[in-house]
Amino acid sequence: MLQRLASACVAPTWLSLLGPTVKRRTASLDCRRSELELTSPPRTELIPYDMFFTSSDLEHITMTRPAFAQGAERTGRLFYDILFEIEPDLRALFPDDRSDMTRKFVATFAVIIDSAKDTDTLRRVVVSLARRHVGYAVEPRHYEVVGRAFLETLRRLGASRAQLAAWSNVYDVISAHMVSTAYSDLDM
Repeated sequence: MLQRLASACVAPTWLSLLGPTVKRRTASLDCRRSELELTSPPRTELIPYDMFFTSSDLEHITMTRPAFAQGAERTGRLFYDILFEIEPDLRALFPDDRSDMTRKFVATFAVIIDSAKDTDTLRRVVVSLARRHVGYAVEPRHYEVVGRAFLETLRRLGASRAQLAAWSNVYDVISAHMVSTAYSDLDM
C-alpha cells in the first residue's frame, strides 16, 4: 500500500467514537485541510512527518490532565480493560499483573501532555517509546487499536467531544511518528 514512511506518516482516523456529526480539523505544518465529516468509515490519510498540534488541541488535552494525575490507577485499569475487550489477543503481550503497565501508561500520557508544546522534547519521548515498543512485539496495526481504546477510556471518564477530538489529532500524529520511527524499513 505505502512505500517507506520517510516523508509522510499514516494516521488512522477512528473518531467515529465521537458520533456522526462531529467534525475534525487536521492540521499540517503549512496549511489546514478542510474539515472532514465523520460519517464515513475510518480511513487512512497521510499527514506530514512532523509533530504539530493546534493551540486548541493543546488546550483540550491539557484539560484532561486530571484523569492522568488524580485518577491514575483507575484510568490505567480502565484503558487495559477496554484494550483487551476490543482486541483480546493483545493480552498475550502483557504480564498478568498490570500494575506496572498501568503506572507506565498513565505516566506516558502525562509526559505527552506536559511536553506537547515542546516538539523537540516530545519527539525524543516518542522515538524512545517507539523503539521500546518494537521490543515488546508491538506491530504497526496495534496502534489503531490502542488509539480506539485510549479514546474510549477518555470518553468513559467524561472527556468532552472537543477533548476527544483533540486527543485523536494528537494521537494520530504521535502514533504515526512512532510507526514511522519503529517500522520505517518495512513496506506497509
